[in-house]
Amino acid sequence: MTTGPYQRALYSNEAFEILAYAYESITGGSFEDGLKKDMFEPLGMDRSFLHPPPADDRNLLRPVPPDVDDTLWDLGALAP
Repeated sequence: MTTGPYQRALYSNEAFEILAYAYESITGGSFEDGLKKDMFEPLGMDRSFLHPPPADDRNLLRPVPPDVDDTLWDLGALAP
């Protein structure tokens, strides 16, 4: 670590990657399908997803706005 705690904003998806592996190991199903069936559908979240459907980016939240310096972000597995 090059800076002390709370001195630089960092974000990482690693905890969710571990959760996904654990979910898939326990249930034998995919994490994405489990989220849809067990969380998104019961809550009426019909426009929530892990991966956008092809050619459907309406209302898609971008992780980092194009005009923001993204060198402070760690996108984990989503990093380019």
